[in-house]
Amino acid sequence: MTILERILELKKTGIPDSEITKKLKNEGIHPMDISDAMNQSKIKEAVSGETGYSTQGMVPSIMGGESYENESSQEGTYSPSSSPKESEDYQDYSSQESESYQNSYPEEEYEDNYAPNEFSGGGIAMSSETMIEVAEQVFSEKIKKIETDLKLVKEFKTLALPAIKDFDERLKRMERQFDKMQIAILERVGQFGKNLDSVKKEIEMVEDSFEKLNKSKK
Repeated sequence: MTILERILELKKTGIPDSEITKKLKNEGIHPMDISDAMNQSKIKEAVSGETGYSTQGMVPSIMGGESYENESSQEGTYSPSSSPKESEDYQDYSSQESESYQNSYPEEEYEDNYAPNEFSGGGIAMSSETMIEVAEQVFSEKIKKIETDLKLVKEFKTLALPAIKDFDERLKRMERQFDKMQIAILERVGQFGKNLDSVKKEIEMVEDSFEKLNKSKK
C-alpha cells in the first residue's frame, strides 16, 4: 500500500490531518514524502468533489434542455385555429423564455469554469502551509537535539568542576612539597660542604703533627 492510499484510508475513518502526519512519522516515513502525499490526497479529494458538483450541475441543464425541446415541439404543433393576436403573444413569450435561458446558461458555465481557479489557489496555499509545518517540525527537532547537547555540556561542567578544583589543589600541594624538598636538599648540600671543610682542616692538622714528630725524631 502506498502512502497516498494509506492517507486516504485513514481519512475515511475520520482521523484529522495532524494525527495522520504524526502516525506516519512514528512509522518511520520521511516528512517530505508525507507532505507530498497529503497534498495529493487533498487535490484528489477536491477533484472528486468538483466532478460530483459538475455532474450534479449538468442534470438540471439537461433537464432544462429537455423542457426547452418539449416547449419548442409544442410550438411546432401549435394549432393554426388561434387568433393572430394570441399567436403574436405566444411568440413574444417564447422568445423571452429562450433569451432568459440563453442568458442563464453562460452564468452556470462561468461558475463551473471559475471553480478550478479557486481550487488551484487553495491548493497552492495548502502546499505552502504543509511545507511550513514540515520546516517547523524539522527545526524543532534540531533545536531539541541542540538543547540536549547543551544540557549534557552543563551536566559535565557541574560534575567536572569539583574534580578540576581538587586536581588544582593537589598540584599546588605538590609544588609546595617540591619547594620544601629543594630547600632541604640545598641545606644538606651546604652542610656537607661545611663538613668537608672541617674534615680538611682536621687532616691538615694531623699532617702537621706527623711532620713535627718526624722532625723531633731526627
